[in-house]
Amino acid sequence: MAIKDRREEKRICEDIIRVLDKPQRLIDADEAYKILTDYYHQRTEIQHKALKEAFERVPTVDAVPVVRCKNCKFWRNDDCQNDNHGYCPISENDFCSWGERREDGQD
Repeated sequence: MAIKDRREEKRICEDIIRVLDKPQRLIDADEAYKILTDYYHQRTEIQHKALKEAFERVPTVDAVPVVRCKNCKFWRNDDCQNDNHGYCPISENDFCSWGERREDGQD
């Protein structure tokens, strides 16, 4: 690979990292990678390689969906009716590992 190509690859990779290093939010990284590689594949192999390297360097989180108390089947009268949560004060925007979404369609 020519020096110019390596510089271009490094610049693209740094640009991508800079964008991805902003305040974090959860995304479907596999889907984002697919969309971006489809886009960059139409460009140059250098951009495609830089994108792949950038995605490999971005930190990931292990996240699971939660049910907020206000949407939980145990939430009634501004209080949790599940005995597992203990006696800590909670609000409608809290969540716990025992949360189960209500099926009555109310949110």
